[in-house]
Amino acid sequence: MLTRKLGGLLKSILSLALVGVIVFVAYSVFNKPEPADPGDAYDHDEVLEDNGLFGYLAVDFGPVILGRAKELAKFEVYERQMSQLETITDTGLLNINYLTKTQTVMFYGKSIWTVDFNRFNEKDISTDNDNKTVTIEIPAPEFIVDIDVSKTEIGELEKERFVPGKIELKPEDSSKMEKRARADMINEIAYESNDILNAQNAAVEKVKDMFQPVVNSQADGYEVIVVIKTIDNISAADQTGGLAV
Repeated sequence: MLTRKLGGLLKSILSLALVGVIVFVAYSVFNKPEPADPGDAYDHDEVLEDNGLFGYLAVDFGPVILGRAKELAKFEVYERQMSQLETITDTGLLNINYLTKTQTVMFYGKSIWTVDFNRFNEKDISTDNDNKTVTIEIPAPEFIVDIDVSKTEIGELEKERFVPGKIELKPEDSSKMEKRARADMINEIAYESNDILNAQNAAVEKVKDMFQPVVNSQADGYEVIVVIKTIDNISAADQTGGLAV
């Protein structure tokens, strides 16, 4: 009698244990956690690699800015119309004052200012992701003076009435006068005008207008800041003061 009761109890315990095993296995199968998405892990690593910050992705503006700069090469930023009056003097063979003849020649031209992006590289681009700014350092604008000889005006001959003849202007004389007029225009730009400051201001504005859309095409909300390189942070070979004459 006692043996039958013990046998029944043992069967009950085994049955309960079997049911428990079945329930555990079923629960494990139907509630198996989803595996981690490999793509998520890759994205996370990419973010950390780019910035060292979790959940923050930097934008590399360098390649697109350098590509556009390479297309521009020498980018014209400013010009100014100019004129210069030169005088021809002919004292004659005897070099006597009252036999002197003079004539004026008016030359017209313009100064053309450019930013040379051939002297621009990746070190001239810096990004501040905290303040969302892209700073571009550009070489100082350089200028040339272009004289339009087709607009040259020859003035009236001045001499005493009894002095015969005209001033014969030879091709070599015209060439010397043109060179002198160009030199005088360069001196005016360098020492007597606001052209250097005006050209720098124009360069900052035009370069910003050129590169802001380039930056916007890569990321929203970033502001382009353009600064002119100073003598302190350019090489000795580049220290021309912005004058290319």
